[in-house]
Amino acid sequence: MTKTSAEIDPVRLTAVREILGTETLRDTIDAAFRQVMRTHAVYGLFEPAREGGFAALLEPLTNRGLVSMCGVTELEALFSARNIDQRARMKRQLAESMDRVETPTDVGSCPPAACPRAHANG
Repeated sequence: MTKTSAEIDPVRLTAVREILGTETLRDTIDAAFRQVMRTHAVYGLFEPAREGGFAALLEPLTNRGLVSMCGVTELEALFSARNIDQRARMKRQLAESMDRVETPTDVGSCPPAACPRAHANG
């Protein structure tokens, strides 16, 4: 770890603490770093799309019915958009490349074969 000093806007710090649910300055900074790295990683998933290869990568799987998207998946993917134009492009690319699957309102009622992750822990 590197120890450093920096000027921090107390209003922004309070807002970020509330958003992240942290109490200490160190926890807030660590959580903010994790969030930025997570967002960057999700954004990186769309690198093939920017290069025109996203559909080509997913098409064989989609044609076999192995790839689809639900509202939660779309929300996670679109969360990484850096601006409204990028969000619109990402949403269009997702819609063009994957079928949409409705998310059950009660995941517990989803059959294990259709929702293996929901049933993974019993």
